Order: sequence, then C-alpha cells, then structure tokens
Amino acid sequence: MKSKQTVPFFHRTDVDSSLDGLNPAFRSPFVRALARLDAQGIAYHVQETSRSEARARELQMRGTGIVRSLHRLGLAADVLPAENFWAPASHPFWAAYRDALEAEGLTWGGHFSRVDMPHAQFLSAQRDREVWAAANAGTLDALLATV
Repeated sequence: MKSKQTVPFFHRTDVDSSLDGLNPAFRSPFVRALARLDAQGIAYHVQETSRSEARARELQMRGTGIVRSLHRLGLAADVLPAENFWAPASHPFWAAYRDALEAEGLTWGGHFSRVDMPHAQFLSAQRDREVWAAANAGTLDALLATV
C-alpha cells in the first residue's frame, strides 16, 4: 500500500491511523479497496481508523463527528488524497475512492446526508443502530458474520 501513516500537520498522539485496530470484517475489504487505488497509481493517506470514545466526544463537540461512530468499533476509516488533503468534491480522487470502496461492498461517506468524503465504513449508515445494539449486547461478531 502507498499509504502514508503519519503526516506532521495532521499527526496527533490520540489519532490512530493503523490498520491493525480495525475489525477483521472491515479490514479485509478495506485493504482490498486500498489495493485498487494502488493499482491505479492513486496515492492516499489513511488519516484515521479506530477511535476512542474520548476522541469521538471531542469530534462531536467540534461538530465534526459523532459519539456512536463506527470508528469506535473498528468498522470505519478516513482516507485523504495524498497530494491534496483539501481536494474539492470534484477532484478525481473521490470518484476513484468511492468506486474502490463500493467494489468491495463498503459504504462511502460521500453518500451520507451529511457528506463525509474521506469516510468509509463496513455497513450502511441505516444499520448503525443495529450494529451498536449488537456491540452493546456482546453479539457484534455474530452480526458481522451474517453480512
């Protein structure tokens, strides 16, 4: 993978950009999606993967995240174009990223009502409640096995 794991401007000690903390159900198709970008010669930066509850609360207070984010369950990641972190929606990276994610059955945040271009997650946003209920009941792995 051509991912840069840290960039000084964005690097914070409380932001995890490692793929190691991702739930295996998400990690495998996510890595395949990144490999699709690699095959096209598209450089990217994995900005954030798993997220603590404290970090999720901080982002919610800033208006840029939610506490019940699938990042907290290792089922989401944020990726940026390596050459232009602030690329507009019309930048070709976003279409390539969307296509790579969707080819692997993942959900792209660019389709959300509150658009989140860098965001990728395992299941559709409509299933978030179901995922969190399973996580709270200790049956998340069983739910993910049925997908």
